[in-house]
Amino acid sequence: MFALAITDILVNQAQEFVGVFDATHNRFAQVNPAGVQLLGYSSEQELLAEPARTLLTPTFSEAEWIALLAQARQSGRQEAEVEINRPGKDLLQAHIELTYFKVAEAPYFMVRLTEQNRLHQAERELAQSVRRFEAVFANATIGIVVCNRGGVLYRPIKWPTSSLATKMGS
Repeated sequence: MFALAITDILVNQAQEFVGVFDATHNRFAQVNPAGVQLLGYSSEQELLAEPARTLLTPTFSEAEWIALLAQARQSGRQEAEVEINRPGKDLLQAHIELTYFKVAEAPYFMVRLTEQNRLHQAERELAQSVRRFEAVFANATIGIVVCNRGGVLYRPIKWPTSSLATKMGS
């Protein structure tokens, strides 16, 4: 009863790439709108009309890709980090999840790609923010006391040893 609505939500409305890979023909049979956009195509028809309807990945050789598909087929699911070539765009750093299923005894994989560029950017920004925060404490010319919202001190911070503090008798 809910199958079509759930499929629409999980596939067509997903914010990341979701595609159905036909293992018999070694190509994609369907890709959601977010996936089409992520790979840099104007439409699903354009992507599916591509002669090589596969993910062009310099990360995996053809043999490694076949081995990844075989592992997913055997275990039901497989994940990996990949780089994907996109027409006219930079390489896409992504996390790929392959889930094996059959329809009328034909083998398929649901493929989910999550772009890692945003994750890596967030990690870099967080690291930069931490370095700035640490620099404030390391270069402070006055004492800094840090506590949580309840007023509990976290730990004493090293008091400054600047020449001004020494002259003032601290």
